[in-house]
Amino acid sequence: MGNTVFHFSLFSENYWRLLDECKEISLSSAFKEIKKLVRDDPRYSKYSSSDRKCEKQFNEYMKVSQSLKHLNLVLKHLNVKHECACSSK
Repeated sequence: MGNTVFHFSLFSENYWRLLDECKEISLSSAFKEIKKLVRDDPRYSKYSSSDRKCEKQFNEYMKVSQSLKHLNLVLKHLNVKHECACSSK
């Protein structure tokens, strides 16, 4: 994986919060689907009038979400291996 630098702003923070609250988002969600769900939320229009900017932030949010899911799986796997190693002593 390449190194990615995320630049957070007030828009990013609040928009990501809005996405976090959207329970319909899955790792396979597309921006067009989610936009329909959040576009009526006052926070969506308040932080950006640019769909392009919102889509870019959505894509970054999804990358981070996928990375966190992967990290959690790795940590869970390592913890299981660690517990097995400790219990065999």
